[in-house]
Amino acid sequence: LRAKVAPDELVQEEAEDGLLESLLRSACYCLIRENDLPRNVDALLDVDFPGGRVRPLHARIRLVFRDENDREEHCCLRAIERKNAVAFQARLKAAMTGAGIDRSLKFRRLIIVRRAPLPQGTKMGILVEGFRGAGGLLVHPEEDELRTLWALHELRREQRTEFLDWLKSVRPASHLPFLAAAMAMFRAAAGESADGAVKNGSPVPAWPEIRREEPSAANGIPEMEAGGERLLLGYADSAAGGCEPVMISPGSLTKHTVGLGGAGSGKTVLVKRLVEEAAILGIPSIVIDCATDMAGLGDKRPLRPANWTAEEAAQAERYWANAEVQIWTPGRQAGNPLLLDSLPDLAGLADDPEALDQAIDMVRESLEDILTGGRADSTLPKRGVLAAALRHFAKRGGGGMNELIALLADLPEAAGAEIGGAPRLAAGLADGLRARMAIDPLLGREGKRLDPGSLFGLKPTSARTRISVISLSGLESTASRCRFMSQMAMTLFAWIRKNPAAPGKPLTGLFVLDEAKDFVPTVRATPCSAGLIRLAAQARKYGLGLIFASQEPKSIDCRITANVSTQFFGRFNAPASIDTARDLLRDKGGEGDDIARLPTGRFYVASPELPSPRRIAIPLCVSDHTVLTEKQVLARAASTRK
Repeated sequence: LRAKVAPDELVQEEAEDGLLESLLRSACYCLIRENDLPRNVDALLDVDFPGGRVRPLHARIRLVFRDENDREEHCCLRAIERKNAVAFQARLKAAMTGAGIDRSLKFRRLIIVRRAPLPQGTKMGILVEGFRGAGGLLVHPEEDELRTLWALHELRREQRTEFLDWLKSVRPASHLPFLAAAMAMFRAAAGESADGAVKNGSPVPAWPEIRREEPSAANGIPEMEAGGERLLLGYADSAAGGCEPVMISPGSLTKHTVGLGGAGSGKTVLVKRLVEEAAILGIPSIVIDCATDMAGLGDKRPLRPANWTAEEAAQAERYWANAEVQIWTPGRQAGNPLLLDSLPDLAGLADDPEALDQAIDMVRESLEDILTGGRADSTLPKRGVLAAALRHFAKRGGGGMNELIALLADLPEAAGAEIGGAPRLAAGLADGLRARMAIDPLLGREGKRLDPGSLFGLKPTSARTRISVISLSGLESTASRCRFMSQMAMTLFAWIRKNPAAPGKPLTGLFVLDEAKDFVPTVRATPCSAGLIRLAAQARKYGLGLIFASQEPKSIDCRITANVSTQFFGRFNAPASIDTARDLLRDKGGEGDDIARLPTGRFYVASPELPSPRRIAIPLCVSDHTVLTEKQVLARAASTRK
């Protein structure tokens, strides 16, 4: 492939925001896949940047240090081949603004890629000098590097199953001189000395001869986890009728998953299949059921599908032998009522200042709309008193909502943060909580409260893998559902901090949320938005995987999707949604031109373990997929309660 390309054709002006942009994104993708990082450091590739007429950046590599309060380091790339001085200056200014570089900010880097000579002029000289003074790098890739760039891009598009193993073995992107600054960032994150960093201008090393490994006879894809099983996503779908299994390592689910598809795309079947496949591998799930279409996970099919293969029938037997489905009905005593602690275990986090601050923020943000009247400046004293009281509450031993009300009603001087009128404001907050408990069953009802360990079937230890389906049919209003989800997010956050994944078992369980746009929408905040966003940012380093689903490609808050590594795209119906989905797929190295014509059950999947997005067919559910009535859900919940 390197021999086939004419390098000069890759760096034409008209290719700057097209082919050359795609080459840089593929190079960043390969660089991330080639370099192993510690478990507490995530490498993410951003390709969607807000801006005006001029695109500010072409790619950005982000390293997120999860154990350091999600500290980030950035390396941004932008190709500029415009010969006109004004056009060049506009693009360079946009790139500097988009990257936010400054000599004093060592964690931000900007690489400008250009083959042509720089335009001349006084203004040009001043701008370029300022760019370099801020720490920017102007690199001129050699022809050999351009050949490698194009070859890697083409190999990624070919979707060969051995591509990722080949990348880790040969590490071609890591040896590209113009990516030396990005490579140094990876070395530092991995704890390596800078002595081995590739120096800018050094020759590309000779290509070693690689022995081609035969794919695994079991599934055609090399094992990613020693001694571990792989999770089936679906089967390669093509005009030729291919049926190769497409699989990933279960541990990759800790970096979260999103399923996107319009009505009739098969999105619900996709989510159920992921839960079923995880249960077969011994991974429990908590599933939020918003429309009574997940409760059937505990029902066997009345008839075996005629087109099931012997392997699919065997998978069904494994599921029913391994899985234990329990249905919960918060707000419905006739089923299997579920109560969560209205406050997380703040006292259990008192020795971890960072975790305590985050948990307090989640509690405060979930309560402030109903207690302080919003986030206007006039409510700032109330919000301050609530935050200070919660911190004092945690250090004093914590407790439930009644204990918090008692503290607020008789606020100690040390808990007022020296805010004027703190006791009076706290007493008003206590009255507000009492009133809320009188009308909100999620806050006021007494009864047994369960923690996530019980929902996952980890306490008491169960011989089977538990799937807890939580039906929200008993919570009729959006507000009550959001309140419950806020409690769930806070409870999960506190629990995973105290119960991280065991060594050698990166995934403790899955938390599955269908119709996520109702809880973390793009356009507005809900009472549970802050909690779910923090949960998505923190859960991965403790071994909790999140699965979100929605009918629109950009309906979920971008702070959620920024923490998602595996994405599914099904059929969309609205023109705007179709265009958005195509753009997202192209940014990930795919095409998706047929996204509007995909049959039900067909999806494109993009994952770090796949060279590029692949079109797959989702298998039929192992369990019955009949949508149940609320009465049927209550009956099944009552039977699991027994």
